[in-house]
Amino acid sequence: MNVFNRLASLSIRTRLIIVVLAAALFLLITALVAVARFTALAQPAAESALQVIARERSAILNRVATRLVSVPQSLAQNGEVRSALARLTTEPESAEALTIARDAFQNVLNDNLSIQQIRFVTLNGKVLASVPTAATTDDRTAPYYDALQSQPITGDAVYIGKLIDKPLPTFDLVALVRGDANSVGYLVVSADPTGKADTTQFSVYDALQTADYTSGTVIFYLVNNDQASTLESPFNSPLTVGDDTRLTTRLLTTRVFTRPAILPSPLTGQRALLYVTPVDAFGKWLVAESRAVQIAGGSEVGNFNFQLALLVLGLVVVLALLAYWFDSTLVPPLRHLQTYATEVVQGRGQDSLKIVNQDDEIGALAQSLNTISVQLRTNIQTLQDRLADRVRDIEATREIGQIISSLRDVDPLLGRVVSLIQQRFPQIYHVQVYLVDDKGENAVLRVATGEVGEELVKRGVRVPVGGAGLIGRVSVEGRSIVSSDANLLPLTTLPDTRVELVLPLRTKLDLIGVLDLHSKQPNAFAEDDVNLFQTVADQLAIAITNARLFEESQARLHEIETLNRQFLSDAWRNYANQRRRTQTGLTQGVDEPWSDLQLEAIQTARPVEQRQEDTVTLAIPIMLRGVVLGAVECDIPQSSYNDNVRMLAFELANRLAVTSDSARLFDQSVRAAEREALINEISGKLTQQTEVSQILQVAVKELGQALRVPQTSIRLTRAKSVSQQGERKK
Repeated sequence: MNVFNRLASLSIRTRLIIVVLAAALFLLITALVAVARFTALAQPAAESALQVIARERSAILNRVATRLVSVPQSLAQNGEVRSALARLTTEPESAEALTIARDAFQNVLNDNLSIQQIRFVTLNGKVLASVPTAATTDDRTAPYYDALQSQPITGDAVYIGKLIDKPLPTFDLVALVRGDANSVGYLVVSADPTGKADTTQFSVYDALQTADYTSGTVIFYLVNNDQASTLESPFNSPLTVGDDTRLTTRLLTTRVFTRPAILPSPLTGQRALLYVTPVDAFGKWLVAESRAVQIAGGSEVGNFNFQLALLVLGLVVVLALLAYWFDSTLVPPLRHLQTYATEVVQGRGQDSLKIVNQDDEIGALAQSLNTISVQLRTNIQTLQDRLADRVRDIEATREIGQIISSLRDVDPLLGRVVSLIQQRFPQIYHVQVYLVDDKGENAVLRVATGEVGEELVKRGVRVPVGGAGLIGRVSVEGRSIVSSDANLLPLTTLPDTRVELVLPLRTKLDLIGVLDLHSKQPNAFAEDDVNLFQTVADQLAIAITNARLFEESQARLHEIETLNRQFLSDAWRNYANQRRRTQTGLTQGVDEPWSDLQLEAIQTARPVEQRQEDTVTLAIPIMLRGVVLGAVECDIPQSSYNDNVRMLAFELANRLAVTSDSARLFDQSVRAAEREALINEISGKLTQQTEVSQILQVAVKELGQALRVPQTSIRLTRAKSVSQQGERKK
């Protein structure tokens, strides 16, 4: 075997390691040479370019600040404006002073498009005048206000606040407004840093805009002259100073930069090329940070490019050789194996694979594929058989579930389910269901298959919950049990049983019974079979619970309907008797005679009609919630009698029943209200009396008037001496 074959027999991992190490070595050499030459040639040019750019941006910021600072200074020094603002501090409601201030503010806004708002704020933070109108009248929460409390403005100086980007980009310029003797407040000018309002002028955003070059990026941000040395930039937010970079940030504001220096960046903590220049008009420092250096031209760069090209060319040649090696040793055999594997998956695999003349992992893989091909065909056939069985079982389970969902009575439901289980699952020859009784003490056999099962049901077989045997254990443990132990099998009644599966019938709240399955096959219940039958048991438990709830609800509904009909019948009977007594003044009134058709409609609770020569007499029962309240009889010309007339009469009778019952309820409520009012009136008169004799006299009088009787008396007796009579009042 030659050297090439020996190398071809190396493991794939070994070859990959060789390739990676060779490529990494060439890349490392290339990177080191490139970085060294790049740094040596580009650093001076980068420093010079960064310094020039930073000074240009600093000049822009100074021009912007000078232009904007003049706005609050000129307003604060205007005598008329100062007088108006001083007057507002003492007379906030002065319309004249407010008009002068607003007109002056508006004139400034008209001349300076980059000014967003001008407002006058008292020393305690209250906004007295603003153009446009400020969103709040309290500026104590504004950032500039907190800063001025710790570092007040002196003289004609103007405080320039920090850049704010939410809700709108802005920054505040604050000048102190002086009165005749003392300071009266702050003149706050909110400026637009974006420059969108006035494109003819430079803006703060123009000076802080990131500069992108072909060889790198320069970012700009401001450093505040405060104790925290906070950073500001709308294009690199959020800017935070960590504990590890705080010393670097302070160094930027104290060191005099004559040229750029490589320092840790306050933003990233990594070393970067920085140049800091002061912005006197803003009272801050501008930092220019270069994330990459600019490459300058020259002969040295040409040498660098030539050397780099040689290195890259050498790397390409080496990688090409390595690629050819991998292609000749890996790709052809792997493609051959892929073709064979595809044929095996499609069922067209050959009996044996063509031998691959390699002693590496590919050769071992070819031998393994031969073995897998044979085993795969066997497994496919086995899986097809199992899949057919599983499809049959799932279809049987689906059919059982449909039957379960369609039945509402417990006994027919149980009988149908056990019959289907026995028919659809050939490995099961006997099925029975036990349900726990109401006391929860015994599991009672409710249904079973075959003649033996019918005999057991007739005998009323019951097993104590938690007792000996599989039924008792499952009824208390609530888990399925598969057993082939002869000591636990019911061999006396079912001698052919070789294995028994007992499943709990459980709901979310309780265990209501067990499903008992018997098979003649010792290995009839695998784990998948147990899960399948447990699903059937769970469906059966839910169906039993639903059936019981349905039966209970039907019984309760029938009971409620019966009580409602009885209550409605009694209410109408009492109401009719009361109405007759009220109208006639007798104990029993005289009823109007009923016609034969009305009596028949009342007795049969259905419409009755009688046809004569030219007239149809129709009697319709007046019914409300199943209770017959009466009957209505009407004579209709036969020529006009049809189905529409008949339906109209039915609808009127129904409406009459509802309306009559509503009238009864209203009448009873009125009478109850009258009784309550009468009782309250008598009680009020009684409470006005202070003596017992007067109370008795008023009570006798009012009671007689209320009951409309000619004579009324009240007798008082002692509790233990009935013979002694009290005072009698009339």
